[in-house]
Amino acid sequence: MFTNVRSDGDDLSAARGQIGNVKRKRRVISELKPQKLGCRTEVCCSRARIDSERPRVQATHRHNAGVHSHCPAAVCRGEHPMRTAHTIIFCVLAAASQSAFADDAADVRAANSRWTVAMKAKDMAAVEKIVGPEFVLTRGQASGAEERVERAAWIANLKQMTFAAYRADVTDVRVTGDFAVAKVDGDWTVTQKGHTRSGPFEVYDIWFKRTNGWQVIRRHQVSVPTPAVPTRP
Repeated sequence: MFTNVRSDGDDLSAARGQIGNVKRKRRVISELKPQKLGCRTEVCCSRARIDSERPRVQATHRHNAGVHSHCPAAVCRGEHPMRTAHTIIFCVLAAASQSAFADDAADVRAANSRWTVAMKAKDMAAVEKIVGPEFVLTRGQASGAEERVERAAWIANLKQMTFAAYRADVTDVRVTGDFAVAKVDGDWTVTQKGHTRSGPFEVYDIWFKRTNGWQVIRRHQVSVPTPAVPTRP
């Protein structure tokens, strides 16, 4: 009948145990509390940084889309500065290269015009400045010696020619380094040794850029040579 009766000592031990449990719980809570606060603080700080950066990012987007719309796309995407610099340098060099090719093509066209004027006028001094020392005229596939005319023979033939009409228009120019290929369409009426040739022709000229300007070093005739007929008295 006395099995449920507890002494004062038992009550004191139970109370001490409960106090110990409360202390342990408080210690655990105190250990967890800074971590939770820290996490909340970090999140809050991150959100604050994002909010503070948002006006600058929006301004940058307006900058890229507005006044400086020509800025490279890599800058707008926020890529690495060195990679962006390389892209800009490549674009500048490509633009400069294209500009140089355009200038060279214009110079070749101008040289061809001077050559045409000099031939019509039989200005041999001007012709020899434009025609390079390695110049050769070829016809067709150039498979035989009779289809190849060296510079000296070409100059000698030119001196014997009288032009009633001569036109040589550059229709296309392709520049590669110091070389250029020009496609020329023209027509002529020329008399040589009592025979006259008259009709259209198509040739390709190869030009070489030297320190004193462009010189033609090869002319290849792709059209069928106009037949020579006796000149009428």
